[in-house]
Amino acid sequence: MPLKNYLGDNEELLLSWGGKPDEDDEFFSTSGTNLEFGATDKRLIFYDDNGSFKDIEYTHISSIEAETDKEVKDISDFDDNGLLLGGLGAIVSVVGVLIEIMPILLIGIVLIMIVMFLNLEDVQKVKIITGDEMPSRVNFKTTENISGDLSKIIRDNS
Repeated sequence: MPLKNYLGDNEELLLSWGGKPDEDDEFFSTSGTNLEFGATDKRLIFYDDNGSFKDIEYTHISSIEAETDKEVKDISDFDDNGLLLGGLGAIVSVVGVLIEIMPILLIGIVLIMIVMFLNLEDVQKVKIITGDEMPSRVNFKTTENISGDLSKIIRDNS
């Protein structure tokens, strides 16, 4: 469902992005669910694949924190070559264990590690801290670099 369906009269969508709840989040009910986010001139809007919706007015936000980290992509985002190489690494590792030859096992592990290294992506972990809302933190991660723009929107519109 497009974010525009959640906007009020005379409310302008200034920024939108996709992401997922961070593992230690209490705000969203399920971890790993895909989320759509929007920053308007009045509030933040969040909704998930199941149609659950939440919003936070900027006056409730006391600060925003962000850090960039590297994470392995979801396996659904691997390209075919990565899946093939990772599968080959797994097979080689199993064969190495079954015939009890350590170098073969190590080759399989190295192949798997190469696939993981080639499928790293920058992830921005964002923490929105609210002063008077419960829970008082919203933690999510996104592959989009939005924290600077989001911080500016919150400060300019609160």
